[in-house]
Formats: sequence, structure tokens, C-alpha cells
Amino acid sequence: MRFLKNRIRMAQAYREGGLQNNNENQVVRSVDEGLPAKDEEGTQAEPKATTPEVGTKKKTRTKKHERESPSKAASPTKNIVINYGGAIIAFAASSLAEPYLEPHLKKEGVTLKQFVDFVQASKGKTNSIQGFRSLLIISETDNETTKTLKQIFAKISEVFIKYFSVNWIMHGRVTHKLVYLKYRCRILRRIQNPEYFTYIK
Repeated sequence: MRFLKNRIRMAQAYREGGLQNNNENQVVRSVDEGLPAKDEEGTQAEPKATTPEVGTKKKTRTKKHERESPSKAASPTKNIVINYGGAIIAFAASSLAEPYLEPHLKKEGVTLKQFVDFVQASKGKTNSIQGFRSLLIISETDNETTKTLKQIFAKISEVFIKYFSVNWIMHGRVTHKLVYLKYRCRILRRIQNPEYFTYIK
């Protein structure tokens, strides 16, 4: 009914010359487009307040980053025997060890070359407790020269642990320095008593 009344009122105004056809089209177009239309007095009509529909609000989805399962941290003592063994081998074959080797070499009648060759040939054996232990324990199958070289190796290993290991730990590439310092005395006791060198913890 309201629409018909507006149409009748606009037709009467057209006959009276108050409005033109283009104004009528503009009013209809403004309503269709949702624009505020002007009323008969020329003022702009207030737009109807639109209430948001309940439940139409879009929820923003936040991407959940997959948390990587924390890998078990490696034990600080996992490679302690390997690293100590490698450091002892490197020291025994270096020129730093020569002043400490000379008295033992002269006493046992072994040359420096024989000892260095023995140490360099034993590099791979320090990758495990059993291998390191075999360099310290004298077995029945060892000849006299091998027995002598093992005894000298044990002596030079003690020298490294007592006088050079702290410098190696603090200034080397060792990560868990406090742990290596803590196990230093244990390594020394295992070298002095290799028959008990079956574990480190």
C-alpha cells in the first residue's frame, strides 16, 4: 500500500510539474542499490540500521603449526670414552709427549718410531671401551714388544690425564666441559686399573 501511495503522489507531482521522470527513476534506483534516497522535502533519508545476523560472523582460522616431537637429548657421556681415547692417541703420537716418553723408551729399549707406529695403528681401537681396554691390558697372545709398548702407552695416557686433559677440555671443542672434568678422575682410574675398565658411569 505504501508503495502505491508513493507512486500516486509522484504521478500527481509529475502532472503538476514538480518532478521529472528522471527524478523518479533516480529514487527507484537509489532504493534498489541500497543508497539513501531523498524524501519529498529534499532531505536525505536516514538509512535503516542493519543488525548483524547471528551466527554469520566468519571465524578466522589460525594455522596450528605442528610441533616437532622433541628428540631425546644425547647423553653428555655418550662419546666420552671415544673422545678421551682419541685425545690420548693424538697426544702420544705428538712431539709434546716425547720428553715424557724418553725415559721409558730408554729403559725398555724401544725406539720412538716403534711407539709412534704402534699408537697410529691403534687409532681405531679407541672407538669403544673394549677397544680402549685392549690397548691397556696385556694378554697372553702379545709378544714382548707389544707388551712393552702397551705399558708405555699406559704411562703416557696417565701423563695426558694428569697434566694435559684440563687444557684440552677447556680450550678444545668439547661441549659438556663440566662433565668431562668430572669424569677425568674416573678415566685415570680405569687407565691405572684396566681390568675394571668395563664401564664408565
